[in-house]
Amino acid sequence: MGGLMLFGVSLLGTAYAATGCTNNTVQGTYTVMVTSANFQNLITAANGSTGSTGSTGSTGSTGSTGSTGSTGSTGSTGSTGSTGATGNNGQAGFGNNSSSLSGAISGLGSYYFDGNGNIIGASSAVGANSPIGSYSVNADCSGTMKLNAGQTYDTVVTNQGTRILFIETDAAGAGSTGEFDRSIGACSPITSTATYGFEFFGSTPTTTGSTGSTGSTGSTGSTGSTGSTGSTGSTGSTGSTGSTGSTGSTGSTGSTGSTGSTGSTGSTGSTGSTGSTGSTTTTFHPYSGVGILTLSPSGFTVTGWGSQNGTVSSFTSSGTYTLGYNCGLQFTFAPSTSGTSTGGFSAPAALSGIQVNTTGGVISLKTSSNTVITGQYFAQ
Repeated sequence: MGGLMLFGVSLLGTAYAATGCTNNTVQGTYTVMVTSANFQNLITAANGSTGSTGSTGSTGSTGSTGSTGSTGSTGSTGSTGSTGATGNNGQAGFGNNSSSLSGAISGLGSYYFDGNGNIIGASSAVGANSPIGSYSVNADCSGTMKLNAGQTYDTVVTNQGTRILFIETDAAGAGSTGEFDRSIGACSPITSTATYGFEFFGSTPTTTGSTGSTGSTGSTGSTGSTGSTGSTGSTGSTGSTGSTGSTGSTGSTGSTGSTGSTGSTGSTGSTGSTGSTGSTTTTFHPYSGVGILTLSPSGFTVTGWGSQNGTVSSFTSSGTYTLGYNCGLQFTFAPSTSGTSTGGFSAPAALSGIQVNTTGGVISLKTSSNTVITGQYFAQ
């Protein structure tokens, strides 16, 4: 009995212990999802680096023209509120990377691990797939990754190499996290209708800028003084009447009137004051949902329930899509149905995805505030 108990304990320990990993444990095509993409957006917004533009202060009015004097100067334009910097949308290394085999998709990507420590991606520079980084796996299934662009990661390999968890360790990554899932290397067009359940969760920031104050009106230029009147020329004397036969003498010429003095110049109107800069305020709203995604040879339909601004409402949208050979999905909403809902939930500004295998894949949504939210879909 004691021997059997020890044997059972030994089996239990073996089942949960690492069986030993090498670089060869990680081999094949992997789809990546940056699970912290939306959270990174919110941190950036909360720290104040995202802010909408304060409104422009109105133009100070023009000072009126003094008569004869110079024109009053124009009041200066109220200054424009400064533009808040754009958040990075959680794009860190593997997400939205132009070297992804599935194309650049916000928060998602696809890469090939060759089993020898090389990460293979698409390279436009050489016109073919080539190494874009490297990886190393330890015996305890921990490891590291490094991209040629400079990003570095600590990793954990799970489920015999079918899933890899990572955290970005370089200063620019700010602790971005995510996962790789071993996936199919190529996809074929969908020839029959397939349905999937999907879910996503995140939040969107809204930043409101206040109006800049109006620049003050420039003062009126003063009136120039009137020039003085020139004096009247004197009258010439009358010539005397000559006796018969002789000509009378000529009357003398009147003197010239003096020139009037020049009117003085009017003073310059004062400059209008500068309008104040508009302030910014950021608030956050939930943006999440679950539903059913239907893919057919002619297009797609999504129906479900979404949370926006604290209210859950049903929604229905449809349109067309493309599924590339590299398994990248691009959805285009029909204008007549984009954002249709019975409550207040609006469709995302953009929807993309990657087909991981026949049982599902990952999706990426971009909201109207340019925030990235990632999620998953599963075959029904």
